Amino acid sequence: MESVPCVDRHGLPRVIVGPDGEAEDLDAEQASAVVLSELLDASKPGSAAFEYEYDLGDAWTHDVQLLGPTRLAAGEMTCLDGAGRGPVEDSGGPHGYRRFVQILQDQGHAEHNDASRYLHAMTGEFAFYFDAAAFDLDAANRKLRLLSLRRWPSPSPTKSATACCGPSAGCWSRRPRTGWTLPRTAT
Repeated sequence: MESVPCVDRHGLPRVIVGPDGEAEDLDAEQASAVVLSELLDASKPGSAAFEYEYDLGDAWTHDVQLLGPTRLAAGEMTCLDGAGRGPVEDSGGPHGYRRFVQILQDQGHAEHNDASRYLHAMTGEFAFYFDAAAFDLDAANRKLRLLSLRRWPSPSPTKSATACCGPSAGCWSRRPRTGWTLPRTAT
């Protein structure tokens, strides 16, 4: 679950929680019903900031500050810079992750093999190649692109496409950007 306690661009305090369904229990707003433009005014850089907490209980907090406007297509997200790879899921928050990294770096540690197996099960990475300090900007932007496509899929088919192709027209608007792999038949 994620939580964003903040003050919106009109000075009103708000708490936004996701995933949806958790908001009622916490007297908060559902994340899917809030857009960043309600919280931040792009014409006033540095005027607003908020703290984003990911995975309540593990205390992964991120300070988000508006640096200024940019020109991106609607629904597009991009990362300009970063530091360090993302933490391994369910690694116990910042302190647990720090300990996890220390164990992975110490092949003689009693828990090294267990931590290595967990790393591989969660990420597909091998401990030998694990680098907690690595940051791949291109990989981050590929992930953001995929996320934006899931959040804001392409427009639905036009009326003429629907009339022409019937129910199958909707499938084309939901196809993967790389296209579909069709089965091969034996010849």
